Amino acid sequence: MDRDTLSRPGPNEASSRRSKEARRLAAAASDRAQTDFLEEIVSTAARIGAAKSRAGAPIVRTDAVWRLICALERSHYCNAISDAARLLRITRQSAHELARQAERLRLVELAPNSRTV
Repeated sequence: MDRDTLSRPGPNEASSRRSKEARRLAAAASDRAQTDFLEEIVSTAARIGAAKSRAGAPIVRTDAVWRLICALERSHYCNAISDAARLLRITRQSAHELARQAERLRLVELAPNSRTV
């Protein structure tokens, strides 16, 4: 065998290189598609958060009291303050303050023992 034969890649090596390059390009395209998808989700969330009604009020409320109301709405049972705190991942003291705020806004009614929302 001469030197040229030894230095030239065989058919399997060339095919393997093409296959690796194709996989690399496919992975790069997939990464770009995933990044584009996540950027679109973030953009849509920002638009939803900024949306206003004709009167200028926010369409989607994101303040703490409304987070409490949404958490209570999803619950299938009567919640104590500690349950609400767990649902919102906040301290019991903060949950109690939120419950009192919601009560002042007449959004919830606290039970007589003041622990159940």
